[in-house]
Amino acid sequence: MTLKRNIYGLYIFTFFTYFYLWMPIWVIFLQEKGLSLTSIGILDAVVFFGIALLEIPSGAIADRFGRKYALAFGSFIYSMGMLFLAISESISIIVIGYFLWHISNTFFSGTNMAFLYDSLKYINREKEYQKIAGRLRAITSIALSSGSVIGAWIAGYSMKTVFFLLFVICLLNTFIALCLVEHKNKQLQQDPNRKFIDVLSFSFKFVGKKPIVRNLIFLSSFISSVPFIVIYVMVQPYAQEKQIPVEILGFIFVLIQVLGMAGSLTSNKMKDVVNEKHQFTFIPIFMIFCLSLIPLSISYIGILAFGVLSFMVSAFSLLINTKINTLINSSERATILSFSSMISAFFVFICEPVMLMIYDKMTFLISILFSTVIMLFTTVPLGIYVRHQLYGSKLSSEIAPEETKSEGK
Repeated sequence: MTLKRNIYGLYIFTFFTYFYLWMPIWVIFLQEKGLSLTSIGILDAVVFFGIALLEIPSGAIADRFGRKYALAFGSFIYSMGMLFLAISESISIIVIGYFLWHISNTFFSGTNMAFLYDSLKYINREKEYQKIAGRLRAITSIALSSGSVIGAWIAGYSMKTVFFLLFVICLLNTFIALCLVEHKNKQLQQDPNRKFIDVLSFSFKFVGKKPIVRNLIFLSSFISSVPFIVIYVMVQPYAQEKQIPVEILGFIFVLIQVLGMAGSLTSNKMKDVVNEKHQFTFIPIFMIFCLSLIPLSISYIGILAFGVLSFMVSAFSLLINTKINTLINSSERATILSFSSMISAFFVFICEPVMLMIYDKMTFLISILFSTVIMLFTTVPLGIYVRHQLYGSKLSSEIAPEETKSEGK
């Protein structure tokens, strides 16, 4: 009963967390407040730099003091960010709201998946993680899709109302998180006085000593960061360039999220189509192909390419996340998973303002080609190398025993 309560509770919490009513209009909202695309890129860069600095400490807070409390705190900060944006009449209020909004994500990323994995591990059902995590990602896609359509419709009347509604929803979500039941990890039960700094220290040492974990974390970061910018930021300027009405943007996001949801739900079945080890080579290359299609094709093919890119990111990131979870300790799980989010944030911090500036000063085509080159020189070689580590060397036969030893500590 406890497991069902946790899983269903996490499903509900996840839906409200990712019910992004702001999704199709946030860039337009900031532009109406007087910010150019270059200014938005700079603002995002500053915010993502802050996110990168806080990702690992927030994960350590979750590991040390409780993951449900971290989720609840993140939801509360998110609600405050939405409130500030709703009442914003000056750039300073926008910056405060924007900062709170994005910083809240550091308490969700890593923490939610760590909570799910350990809930399953508590009853020896961790082998179902990729399947259930896929459902959780699918719920995220449903939330994003419905939020996009509803948000675009509400924004047609009032953009401020979008943020006021999210303020109320996020406050409700704070109480949902507090109702979750958390199983304390063995390390914390054995040493209840374990310090926050000890969690951080052990996590850094663990990642430093485990090349396969470190490389999987980097691959997870690279595979999500550039596509994140393209799917969730560049699609709005793309739609404006193609003269697509803002009301239609919601339906474009639905398509993107439906395909992302399909990727999440079929992640554990992908090996029936493409051998698991070949996914580490095939998917990065196919993602580059999708990126190149976006600016070089007519509008509806470009929109479809956005959706297929979303499918590939969802399916592949779950596979990588599952591999990481089997190799790390429960007592530092949220902290170590946050490493990936930290690197992603740094990557977005560097790439997003450059991509938006290129689009502002040059063309959409050059901006997307820039992102394609980045993917070509990061994800493809690293994917090939990780594939060799997991399946093509003696190390691959040592992974399972190492996991057993680490989890048994």
